Amino acid sequence: MRYNPEGDEALNQRQSARLKRLSDYLHSGSHRLFMFELLVPAEQAQLDCVKGDKKAYDLEIRPGLMVKPKNGNGGSRNGASDSASD
Repeated sequence: MRYNPEGDEALNQRQSARLKRLSDYLHSGSHRLFMFELLVPAEQAQLDCVKGDKKAYDLEIRPGLMVKPKNGNGGSRNGASDSASD
């Protein structure tokens, strides 16, 4: 699943709906398991923050985006928490 909480909202909604549909189907009696992999493709602004360095994006920005709430609240541009209470 491709999902970037700071990315295209329409794409994120489509991806979430597809994942929910699959999950509902698998839990509805099929007794099948599935493995989920979250892919967080970089947005241009995120790459710009690390001067286009994709390795730096993977090390510095992507981890925060992987745990950022789905609605996008509670994080700064690089996915890190803005306050100690988050």
